[in-house]
Amino acid sequence: MMLSASRWGVLALLFVLLLWNLSGIGQPPPPPPSPAPVAPNASLVTANVVKYSIWNTQLLGFEQPTTLFSLVLEVLASEQISPQLLNLVREGDVIEAFSRESLDPELFGKKVMGTMRLVGDERGQRFWISGIEVLNPSEGGRLKGVKPISQEV
Repeated sequence: MMLSASRWGVLALLFVLLLWNLSGIGQPPPPPPSPAPVAPNASLVTANVVKYSIWNTQLLGFEQPTTLFSLVLEVLASEQISPQLLNLVREGDVIEAFSRESLDPELFGKKVMGTMRLVGDERGQRFWISGIEVLNPSEGGRLKGVKPISQEV
């Protein structure tokens, strides 16, 4: 049986494709692209504290065992801190924000103000909070005599 020229062309093309596919066997796949970090951001947030938690970092996937604190915040207002930093927090958001510094359990149920930053990359992100101050709900301002709780993010 004689094959026509067009059939020889199809067979040659299939042979080339087969060799091309086999050429990658046994080689490791190329490394994935580096994950993109979160854009620079910071927000001055006013919020109600609706939950207070203490965490063992190993439960959160951290390698070093330590303690983290978190607050679940119901955001009442959010302001951009600087034109160079995005404001990624919106009024009405409910966000869990973490701190490496000890947070007072008395913050639960209070109205607070603080600086929040979203840190991480495409694999995962966390909000971190610093500079927390308790606000006086009746006057809408800071409580007199209350020392701000300072944290580094």
